[in-house]
Amino acid sequence: MKAAAVTPRRSFVDIINMLAKDYVTVDKAIQQVADFKKNIEERNLLGEIMPMFDVVKQFRDDYSVPKAEILGKWAKDDIRGFFVAPTYTTESYEAPVDNPLASITRLMNGGVPEKTVTKYRQIIDGVKIKIKGLPFCAVFVEFLPKLQNLKKYSAWIACFLSKTTIQISFCFAEYKEVAWDEYKVASVTDWTSFEAKFAEFNGGCGFLDAFSEKLNMWMRDRIAKSLDIADDVIANDDPANMLPVPSKA
Repeated sequence: MKAAAVTPRRSFVDIINMLAKDYVTVDKAIQQVADFKKNIEERNLLGEIMPMFDVVKQFRDDYSVPKAEILGKWAKDDIRGFFVAPTYTTESYEAPVDNPLASITRLMNGGVPEKTVTKYRQIIDGVKIKIKGLPFCAVFVEFLPKLQNLKKYSAWIACFLSKTTIQISFCFAEYKEVAWDEYKVASVTDWTSFEAKFAEFNGGCGFLDAFSEKLNMWMRDRIAKSLDIADDVIANDDPANMLPVPSKA
């Protein structure tokens, strides 16, 4: 009878070395973001509706984006090691003057409101990166209509890094034409996020495929509604299902 094969037990050092394979150096992380930027620059993000718009892509070294406070709150609550931090601004508000006899005072004054005092508090208004030398933090993509019956649209993409993971967040905006060829933001979607290990990110090619499909479908839906086009000219599939591994920002 043959003795059962003995599987060598991994040492503590072997386990640490195995787990380290998921981590990257800051230089490799920055290179992944550089590759992502190059792919964004070269990619047709609109598919078949691309000929109807002029596309302008602006890469930014900060997170000056819509609903930045949402990303800031995510950064404050993050416990997974993303190199970001919330930013704060000072907000004023009115508060009742401290008075232990407030209820009695109100009764004596016939319900007249108490005196108030202006106070100040810190609130989250955005997010900042804690990595130097990143090729970009966010990209603003404008879609300027070539036809007079179309509106302006835009998209925002922001990226955040840990030692193992890149998280991409994005949102879309629709504009109202307030004067001839002058636009003002009418609505902005909520932020949607997904994440990937650096080893699987590959310059964001998979993300851009799904992002482009979702953007195309979203814009087609908005265009169809604004022009009162029949529903049968737009697809019914929800491209959100095509996004890889969604996570909350």
